[in-house]
Amino acid sequence: MRARAALLAAALVAVIAAGGGALVLTLWAGNDATVDPAPRPGAAPRGPEPAAAPRDGRRHVGAAGDVTAAAEPATEPEGPVTRGQRLRWIREWMEIACGEGYAWKDRMEAQRALWEFDEAESVPILLEWATNPDPEAPGWGWAMSILQSLGPRAKSAIPAMARLLRRDEDRAWSAAFTLGRIGSAAVPTLLEALRDEDAAVRNHGLEGIGALVAPPRGAIDAVLGLVGSDDADVRGRAIGALYRARAHAAVIVPVVATALSDPDEGVRSQAMMLLLMYGAKSAPAVPALHDALRDDSMFVGETAARTLGLIGPEARGETDTLVALLAEDPGRWRGSIPGALAGLGPAALLSAVASDSADVRALTIPLVPAAVKADGAFAEAAVTALDAALASASDDVRSAAAQALGRLGPTAAAAVPTLLRLTDDENARVRRAALIAAARTGGARDRVLDVLVRELTEGPDVARAAAAEALGEIGPDAAAAVDALAGAVNDPDVSVRVRAARALEALGPVAVTATSALAGRLADDAEEVRLAVAVALIAVDPPGLAARDTIGRLRISNALSIRRGLVEGLGRHPGAAWVSVVVDRLDDRSTAVRIAAAQSLAKFGGHAATVVPALAARLERERGTATRFALVEALARHGKASAEAVPLLEAIATNAGTWMPLRNSARDALAKIR
Repeated sequence: MRARAALLAAALVAVIAAGGGALVLTLWAGNDATVDPAPRPGAAPRGPEPAAAPRDGRRHVGAAGDVTAAAEPATEPEGPVTRGQRLRWIREWMEIACGEGYAWKDRMEAQRALWEFDEAESVPILLEWATNPDPEAPGWGWAMSILQSLGPRAKSAIPAMARLLRRDEDRAWSAAFTLGRIGSAAVPTLLEALRDEDAAVRNHGLEGIGALVAPPRGAIDAVLGLVGSDDADVRGRAIGALYRARAHAAVIVPVVATALSDPDEGVRSQAMMLLLMYGAKSAPAVPALHDALRDDSMFVGETAARTLGLIGPEARGETDTLVALLAEDPGRWRGSIPGALAGLGPAALLSAVASDSADVRALTIPLVPAAVKADGAFAEAAVTALDAALASASDDVRSAAAQALGRLGPTAAAAVPTLLRLTDDENARVRRAALIAAARTGGARDRVLDVLVRELTEGPDVARAAAAEALGEIGPDAAAAVDALAGAVNDPDVSVRVRAARALEALGPVAVTATSALAGRLADDAEEVRLAVAVALIAVDPPGLAARDTIGRLRISNALSIRRGLVEGLGRHPGAAWVSVVVDRLDDRSTAVRIAAAQSLAKFGGHAATVVPALAARLERERGTATRFALVEALARHGKASAEAVPLLEAIATNAGTWMPLRNSARDALAKIR
């Protein structure tokens, strides 16, 4: 069977029809998806070869929810396929796709089969279902969704959709969306709707234009004309219809920027979201964004700040305004302005780090290391500014500056003398940050270890926990502290025991002499301690089988944090003994644990024969988007070994209703597998 280029996959949004109880699904597909589908049973041939008739895909669901098997496929006919046979098969497939009592997979199979029929034969039959005047008739939503997925191939449906747009309030939105998915052939019809006296019809026309993958300039101009409408609802919908039209940003942005002063908050918010999504292309809107920073709406103001950050250096003139706002109300702006300043470039961020406001400095200093990595020319100035910040009267600023210098590593070697002076700081948090930073820069390692061991053995609870955590941050280079950490595993304070075990895990095999101390805490009263020492045993004495029984009990803990921590820990130290434990957590009741299990299994590279089938099986039945994303990423990590998951990944990659990052991830996975 000849494959059709640019075949569009479908996604489903279920809506229960009010009062009727019928399941109405509106399905849409993006015109940017190109697939080459395999032939389906019963699909009419695009070439001369015959095809089998569709099977009866009905599933009978009993009162208890049990599902019986479907009937066997019909026998394939012999001889040439006639037009009458094709039409009969279309109607049979339509019954499966749109009728009542059929299973989800059968409906999907039917829809894929219908895509392969010639549109001249299938579209009229689809329209019979989609335009059925009976409001209680089942399946019109399914039929509409198939028309949408056909895209330009369904252009013969334009007149029928135009009538629904004006005459059927219940189906007008679906009709508008269908016109949008049909594409350029439907543009004149949609433009005519924009000129209609009925506001509802104009709104539906806007919905249709918003569904166009690449709206033409004529449609853009017509929509921009409605941004000045007297009706706030129309103004907002007009802006919403422009989201896909980045290619016309030069004419759109100046008009939408004027909407930032609209009296209606909803319109301002809609305009703000569009400018945010356009990112750097919104540069002409900088003056309007400047005014929007002080909008009464917190959402509009904060989104204006984020948009300025996305615009980047072209908005650098807003640096002083952003710094002043952050100093004025750090609580409100902490989630948007620091990132915006980083987006404006290193010079803007450095201005904030030099601010007189301790709040501004504490909130922006953590962003400096990333700025240095992005622009090495900024490194020397950044280290100088951070070194100066170590003298601040604010504990938060000193701590943030020390941590930032630590993340810069050897680049910050010039600040080591100042960091060492802070090892006697009155604030324990500052002392810890300074010690770790000094060690990470490679300076005075012996002195740093001496101070940490002293605090671990002699300091108060908080200092002991901080010292243990700091030694873990240093890693294997802290081998001289193994004995002290082994002793801290028996500390009377739970937090110290946990951090000491985690530090030994970070040290790895160099801490093998701590094995006995760790094994002695496998029966600790605190579950978090049992978790930490079990994972540490795997790290210091691979494969750490002494912890097997404890791990077996931890996997079914009632505490989400323990189950998640377990699979994360096993992922850090993948081994054959732990594959089944992590696979088991793919069916955990918690989304967070299932995601952690998928991410950990991505690291079990030598065990793909067991891991890949488990990941694929979970992906097939998983409904959570975030979990599906993690599963797809895990399959991608296993590369060619994930070949059996290709059909699942293709279904995701070609389903235009799926979250775009998930679709892209599936496409990337397919590329790695192939």
